[in-house]
Amino acid sequence: MMSHAEWYYVKDDRQNGPVAFENLVELIRSGVLTGESYVWTGGWENWRHAGEVAELATAFAASTSGPAVPTPPAAGPGQTWGVQPQPTGVYGPQPWLAQAAAPPRPTALTVFGVINIVFGSLGLLSLPCSLVATFLPSKTMDPEAIVIVFNVIAHIVGFIVSIILLVSGIGLLKCKDSARRWAFGYGVFSVIWSIVGTIANIANMVLLGSGAYRMEDEAVAFAMGCSCVSLVFLVYPVLLIIFMQKQYIKDACSQ
Repeated sequence: MMSHAEWYYVKDDRQNGPVAFENLVELIRSGVLTGESYVWTGGWENWRHAGEVAELATAFAASTSGPAVPTPPAAGPGQTWGVQPQPTGVYGPQPWLAQAAAPPRPTALTVFGVINIVFGSLGLLSLPCSLVATFLPSKTMDPEAIVIVFNVIAHIVGFIVSIILLVSGIGLLKCKDSARRWAFGYGVFSVIWSIVGTIANIANMVLLGSGAYRMEDEAVAFAMGCSCVSLVFLVYPVLLIIFMQKQYIKDACSQ
């Protein structure tokens, strides 16, 4: 229901709001806003005259400043009243209208945008060091070839994901719907990838523990710790999935 949404209006060439629908109705009934006043709410592509909004018709019916057309004065002798031309420039682009046309960015978009940029940047900066560490000789265990292959694939995926996070973060700050979709896709992928990674770590511990050599207690603890951390890191992707599907986020990114 649009009556439950937040509304914005223009008064004295300045954007005001957000206000509740009831407050907007009161402004109309008190004469603060007229039928020519510009209003906007979520889901609209452009601003509209208040007198053109069906939801506000009741408010104008009870207002003395509604959108009714004034009656012209009586014509004098020899005079006739025709249709008067509209003044030029009144309905053309106005400087304040161009500024007000973009609704305020939701706080959630700002928060997720900044976090995505930070996580994406950290991921790109840490990848080289992590990749080098994968091929360093270990004194405690000699990884199987399949483990090395999995680690290499994980680093390649991590690089791609970091790029997606960085780009989507910048796009969210600009309220781009494509960035919202990429962020949602990252959330879904990250949940699946974390689950697969946890299963792979458990399988890795079983494989290395049953081979010709056995893992040291420190190595086992480290592998278990990595699995727990992977599960903790599921919190942020899940939040992304939830918030990127919120209707007010979709509305903000569709403008």
